[in-house]
Amino acid sequence: SHGAPFDKDFKRSMTSLPTLAPFKHLAKLILPFAQYCVDDFLVRGAEAFELGMPFEEGHVLTETLPFLQSLLSLPSLQVQAWPPTDPASVPKRAQAPLPGRPTVTLG
Repeated sequence: SHGAPFDKDFKRSMTSLPTLAPFKHLAKLILPFAQYCVDDFLVRGAEAFELGMPFEEGHVLTETLPFLQSLLSLPSLQVQAWPPTDPASVPKRAQAPLPGRPTVTLG
């Protein structure tokens, strides 16, 4: 039950904000998160902006890292926080994680 996608004027106004200038190249990652927040607000109201989870996602992923690495037969695996401290470090093919939906980028 997703709301209507943001129109081009909204996208343009968001990406033209000076505070978002360092993240402009990440617009394809940021805008889906904004859409998720709007959709969640339409379903849950103000509660949607209480950005808490009943558990710490990063902690769960970090604690299960050896298991995930073994299960996926990967030589290495990293858990990274979002948003990144260095926007330039985000791979071009990365997808934005959403609360409750971490993403995976293979490199």
